[in-house]
Amino acid sequence: MAVPIVLIHRSNSNYLPYTIAQAMWTNPHSTLFLIGDDSNRYERVDHVLIADYLGSATEFARVYQHLSTNPIEYELFCFQRWFILKDFMARQGLEACFYLDSDVMVYDNLTPEHQRLQSYKIALTDDIPSTTAVNGLDALSEFCAFIFDLYQDQTSFQQIESAFKQQLQTASETSISDMFAFKKYREQNGQSVGELLDIVDDAVYDARMTASYGFKVVNGIKSIHFKDKQPFGEHLSSGKTIRFKSLHFQGNSKRNIKDYFMGDRLPERIASKLLGEINAASTQSRSTVAALHNAIQLHPDDPEAHYRLGCALLEAGQPADAAHSFQAAIQRLPTFLGAYINLGVAHLQQNQPEEAIRCYQAALELEPNSALAYGNLGYAYAEIGQLEASEDCTAMCNALETLALKPDWAESYRNLGLAYQRFGNLQAAIQHFDRAIALQPDFTAAHLDLETALLHQSYQPLIERLRTINLIIFPNWQEPLEHTYADLEAVFKAVLMHPQASQIALLIDANSGAVDAEFDIETALNEVMFNVLMAAIDLDEAPEIYPVHRLTVTQWDGLRPHITARIRLNYESMDAVPPSIQAQLSTLELDADGRLSL
Repeated sequence: MAVPIVLIHRSNSNYLPYTIAQAMWTNPHSTLFLIGDDSNRYERVDHVLIADYLGSATEFARVYQHLSTNPIEYELFCFQRWFILKDFMARQGLEACFYLDSDVMVYDNLTPEHQRLQSYKIALTDDIPSTTAVNGLDALSEFCAFIFDLYQDQTSFQQIESAFKQQLQTASETSISDMFAFKKYREQNGQSVGELLDIVDDAVYDARMTASYGFKVVNGIKSIHFKDKQPFGEHLSSGKTIRFKSLHFQGNSKRNIKDYFMGDRLPERIASKLLGEINAASTQSRSTVAALHNAIQLHPDDPEAHYRLGCALLEAGQPADAAHSFQAAIQRLPTFLGAYINLGVAHLQQNQPEEAIRCYQAALELEPNSALAYGNLGYAYAEIGQLEASEDCTAMCNALETLALKPDWAESYRNLGLAYQRFGNLQAAIQHFDRAIALQPDFTAAHLDLETALLHQSYQPLIERLRTINLIIFPNWQEPLEHTYADLEAVFKAVLMHPQASQIALLIDANSGAVDAEFDIETALNEVMFNVLMAAIDLDEAPEIYPVHRLTVTQWDGLRPHITARIRLNYESMDAVPPSIQAQLSTLELDADGRLSL
């Protein structure tokens, strides 16, 4: 009998249809249950409401005490999901299941895996329960009782409270989470808890795409290649190529999920649901917001209720409404540090950096050593472009102050890099992004910031190499190479033989990346140019030929007035070019003899 698969998810996030469809494709005989809300009902999925399975979860909430720098509603729900799963399994009569986080892509049939893991009560990846085999309702009930006792038993709670305080001494952001609970549970239960990070038959489960765990990482994410619709990675110590049974897209890497979908096709019913709901996607559902509104009606003077509603609204993309909730929390509790900081975030999302600055300054009055408040304040100053040197009101000083408080905090270096970039000092920005990555190699945001800074740095040489006549082509590098090479050879010949060749700069878009990850576009351009020159073309003065790597919209706007026209190719792709720029480009074509008329 096929093992059931269970996901628990609030809201209809835009990546959810892909993880569902991937699990369906690799596990066609398993029943897939989604414990969700009214926003994420899909055909072909057994959908039930979270609200119908909150009995034990509500009991746990009564003993839970928040020891985390994450919002309470997020951290609490991470614990509550195991109580929800327990009550669901009991009511459905399930004795076993595979639980998947909703940002996990599965590439293996989990039923044979379940049979292989039956000697364990629970099996998971390290202490990260993104993919968890649950072998028995009794086993899950035992784990839930263990979590409950962590908080209800005074001795146990003192231990985890002490652990949290110790973590705070070395990190600005930390938490006592369900991962901490799994770690403690594993310590006490030893051999009865399985490890899915163990490589078995050259295959393994992924704990986090943004962490190495012994595998090659590029730009803050595991280097993955696919063969026969299966993902593989390079295991560094053994040198082996290992197949991944699952990939976990935690945090910002969620945006890449659809690029890793390997099913035959996204089921039409799920795809249409995605198109209909994508604009409403958020990490908090409307039903959650409605429930918090109801809680406030029952307890209008509870600052925590207003704060939780503000967090839900902020995550749902409603910063103006969130700001009102955070203000209401502060009115009821003027020393509510988290409300001031999140109110600042709400103002930043509404392009109100001056208001955000006042919030972070108020937070620092409450907690002068809050590195988080300093870091956010530095970023807010950068947003309004304050460069004047003063002790307490420049992005530079505040970011440096953060570093003094937390010298090994990668986020501080990133904030300082953003400030330098805002002020146009790209070299300093790059140095600080590099420092952030050195401290935290899986810091995805810093990797993206570094990439952006490098792109900006490479833009000026491009402008400097322009000439009187500037032409551009957009090869489709995903076409068979013989097609792309033929297009390039024809254009190179036409430009090289043109009477005004010495006045021409030919720009070549290098953004529609080739299918073969090992393919180097600049090497290909050199190869084509060599072949053209070997055809005995006699050159007096050569044009400038220059590849164009990814540009920002602003950079395209700056480049556009310099471009004379684009040359149409037989096989081309303009996906990397903003539509507004595409519409402004004049088009030239080679004539029947392969010549170019300007």
